[in-house]
Amino acid sequence: MSSYTFITPLVKALSLVFIFGGTSAMSLAATTGSMEEQAEDRVAKYFATHQVLLKKAQGAINTFLASIANLTNLSYDSYYTQLSTALIPVLPYQIKDGIYSIPNSDIVYQFATKCSHLAAFNYNRPEPQTKGKWEAICSTFVPVALAFVDQDRFISDLTNANFAQLEYKRIRFTLHPNEVYAYNYIAQIVNPVVVAARIEAKDITPKFNFKYSLRPAVTSNEAQQAINILNLFQYTLGLNTKIIDSNDSATYTGK
Repeated sequence: MSSYTFITPLVKALSLVFIFGGTSAMSLAATTGSMEEQAEDRVAKYFATHQVLLKKAQGAINTFLASIANLTNLSYDSYYTQLSTALIPVLPYQIKDGIYSIPNSDIVYQFATKCSHLAAFNYNRPEPQTKGKWEAICSTFVPVALAFVDQDRFISDLTNANFAQLEYKRIRFTLHPNEVYAYNYIAQIVNPVVVAARIEAKDITPKFNFKYSLRPAVTSNEAQQAINILNLFQYTLGLNTKIIDSNDSATYTGK
């Protein structure tokens, strides 16, 4: 799946609700002329500054989107887990000077937000050399902005995916000795109660530069709203995969 058409009336309406909330249509009509150009300029400048990283992230997200394109259903939890897992090679965790972080996750999230702003205007400059330039790029990143309400939630989900990979290795006795400390460290972040009794984890006091939070339960209003928004976006891409709230058997290898 090399590109998608994302600037549609549905996505426009969706993004306007997502970004502007209660802003009146009249005030938007009066200001979009300059705002839309500014939104495109922000996308262009940000991409130019971080294009090496963003191209890698684009490839990872496109691989994920292509992997689910032919599925009938995909559960809410699977969608988030697979999206975050796809980005792990591009956004690996780091424990440096006793602090856990995911370098560059802010860059990817901020670009996704800028793309969502641009999508809200249903706009590309009319000059032939620039018209449509950002559709293929931004359509990849908009799901990140729609799926995660803020940057902390994005990093939290990436952290959960990191731990899931390490836990998978641990229970299969393939956890590398160099990964043991990271496993216990991240476990202290995502589930401190479980690891509290482990001798090897008692001396670890995790420090991290974001507000960790669990993914909203699928029965919560926030999760149900996310499911509806993402399904609307799937529809605008012409994808038949429906995100549902129950479990499914689909798996994603990240390959």
